Formats: sequence, C-alpha cells, structure tokens
Amino acid sequence: MEETNKPLKIDDIMSLLDTANKTLETKVDLPSVPEKVVLSPLNAFHTKNIIKSAASGLFADYQFIIVLYNIFKEVVKFPLDKLNVVDKQVLLLNLRS
Repeated sequence: MEETNKPLKIDDIMSLLDTANKTLETKVDLPSVPEKVVLSPLNAFHTKNIIKSAASGLFADYQFIIVLYNIFKEVVKFPLDKLNVVDKQVLLLNLRS
C-alpha cells in the first residue's frame, strides 16, 4: 500500500520555518556586552526595506537609520538600549556577512 503525504497545516509550516530560522541564528561577541548576543538572519522583507531606503532621495540617511533600527528590533535578541554605537556597528558587519 502506498503512503501519501498529508498536506501540512499553516501552523505546521510556520513551526518548520521557525525551526529552520533557529538553525541560522548566530551568536555574536560584542565589546560592551559580557555574554554573546543572538542575531537572527535578515529576511527578504528586511533586504527590500534597506534597498528602498537607499533610494528615498533627500532623507535617505535618516530613512536608512530608521529602517536599520526597526530591523535590529526584530533580529537582535538583546535590549537595544543596552548597546552602544560600536556594538551596533559590529552587529551590522555580522548581518552583512
């Protein structure tokens, strides 16, 4: 008897995606934080917003900063108010790689 695959429910699919994203997380050493900070990978939505902010014209610099802050809120598993400028630069370099 042949076994057929049952269609997955949306909750099952989301669970599989969350599990896959957990394997892509990296732990980053930051200068001012004693423990390692967990950093999730960028997704397509993040990349699209970065590209859009580069083409925003007159306020491109400010738009880029706002977009990066919102991305940091989603991908950095650490309170952002505890990070300094150097920490955020290290995080940006890690996201870029």
